[in-house]
Amino acid sequence: IIRFGVNYGPVAMSRLGAAGHGHITATGDTVNVASRFQEIAKAAGAVATVSESAFAAVAPERRAAIAAGYGAPQPIAVRGRADAMVVRMKTAFGPPAGGPTTHAAGAATR
Repeated sequence: IIRFGVNYGPVAMSRLGAAGHGHITATGDTVNVASRFQEIAKAAGAVATVSESAFAAVAPERRAAIAAGYGAPQPIAVRGRADAMVVRMKTAFGPPAGGPTTHAAGAATR
């Protein structure tokens, strides 16, 4: 099972490694919290944990449709943070509510 955590906020981007053999990485508190959310998803048996700040960053006309697939907002303790954070969790992935979707490349997916 693939699990992930999503948080929203500033990050520091940097290129690591030698020219032609390096990679780009993101660091900072936002990334650390997203990593903690992934741990929380695993412990809860969920596939995703998403911060309310990430949901708030979604365009208003899409927010309700996306939020419908997640549980209700709930405060959770996050390792390394003094205060609880409000998150939503998704327990499983399935086909979108409206059936198959078409991506820019034109391939229908579920």
